[in-house]
Amino acid sequence: MVKVLFVIPKQSEEYPEYPHTGVGYLSEYLIKNKIENRIIDMRLGCSLSKLLEKINQFLPDFIAITMVTANRNRGYDLANLLKKEAKARIIIGGPHVSMIKSKVLEECKADFAIKCEGEEALLELVRGIKPKKIKNLIYRKNNKIIENPARKFIKNLDKIPWPRYETAELEKYGGRGRSIVTSRGCPYSCIYCSAHFGSGKLFRARSPENIMEEIKYWVGQGIRYFHIVDDNFTFDKKRTIEICNLIIKNKIKATFACDGIRADKVDYEVLKKMRRAGFKYLSFGVESGNNRILGILKKGERIEQIEKAIKDSIRLGFEVYLFFLVGSPGETVKDVQDSINIALKYDVAGANFYNLVPFPGTELYNYVEKNKLFIIPPEEYLKNAPYYSDEPVFSTPEFPRKDRIKMLRKTEQIRHTIRNRVLRKRLSKLGLIGKIAYPFLKYDFIKEVLIGRFLVKIPFVRNLVKEKTEQVFI
Repeated sequence: MVKVLFVIPKQSEEYPEYPHTGVGYLSEYLIKNKIENRIIDMRLGCSLSKLLEKINQFLPDFIAITMVTANRNRGYDLANLLKKEAKARIIIGGPHVSMIKSKVLEECKADFAIKCEGEEALLELVRGIKPKKIKNLIYRKNNKIIENPARKFIKNLDKIPWPRYETAELEKYGGRGRSIVTSRGCPYSCIYCSAHFGSGKLFRARSPENIMEEIKYWVGQGIRYFHIVDDNFTFDKKRTIEICNLIIKNKIKATFACDGIRADKVDYEVLKKMRRAGFKYLSFGVESGNNRILGILKKGERIEQIEKAIKDSIRLGFEVYLFFLVGSPGETVKDVQDSINIALKYDVAGANFYNLVPFPGTELYNYVEKNKLFIIPPEEYLKNAPYYSDEPVFSTPEFPRKDRIKMLRKTEQIRHTIRNRVLRKRLSKLGLIGKIAYPFLKYDFIKEVLIGRFLVKIPFVRNLVKEKTEQVFI
């Protein structure tokens, strides 16, 4: 009997909120096909020595490591070590492999890599199908690296079982809910985005009935919070409304948050239906506060559409989060100020401004490389993508390094201003306790380091936070 061990490398000092959805799907797919497997999430505090101990206990035939580009060195180091220490064949997968493909086996000693969607390729590999016959597989043969052709993306997502995380340590995650993926693929051409490398440009969606099965299962397990992490949840408005109608029909009493909302793919009626179904938190990728930069980014929507969606959402009672980029090609200090003005114009729950990071293979990366605009070489900044840093990785003639640093620091101040305004409002619900807590919790170091890294490790504190303050600190 073949056994597979999934390993999720540590990425930061913080505990993850939810189980890893991608690994959850792979694990469940193998379980469905009677392949024994386990999940070890090193982000939950599992040390290297403890990992090796678990490997010696489980004795897997394959160890599958998921990787993201921003922390690729941690994945590489782990793959190299396990190749030496474990009597198992090493597979790596995840967004990083989909982005750089065969180069990944040049940079580490893993035996195999799987690009794009991994369910079918992984199953074929562990079942013993000859590597040359497995599409999406990258492997070694006679000291050469061979990359097989890509396979067609799975159109019927309902045939893939959704994850139940049967072998994961669910009780250790910091969040009180579950993340759900209801669709794959993004048909848009944003110059900075690498999402289509892994899931393609063809939009594919699970049926509303299939999604409802997953929600009902977790509600039966006591879960009352769901985070939709699609790239394009509302791409098909009709499907969105059908999902909401099923939630209402089944009398699901839960709160929903949603990433991946495009302003041009919602209207007042869709938002109204979502609010009625229990959606409370929405995130919009605004990227820029004016149409000129949105055009350069090939965002495919206009600032007028974005502002209307923000206004409609706030009017309906949603807590709205906005995401912006700082440093786009052609952008100036004045353009960033337009973004700041949008963030301050509305009563939003949060606004993040990200230092723009070019990823290999994207149009943005090719532009920066062609024009020799890098300040920090990719091999350095990709070790830990500096989204939150005030040190830019590239500059342009109209937006030099000095101005970028100035605006990154200014947008960080704006983020804090909005965050603290919202924090004060939420803490007011706790009366005197809230007033006492505010001076401490308004500092990111205390909130994210003390609570996020240390206190959350104590079961009593973690459960208290979930139970008593879910409406305050969600």
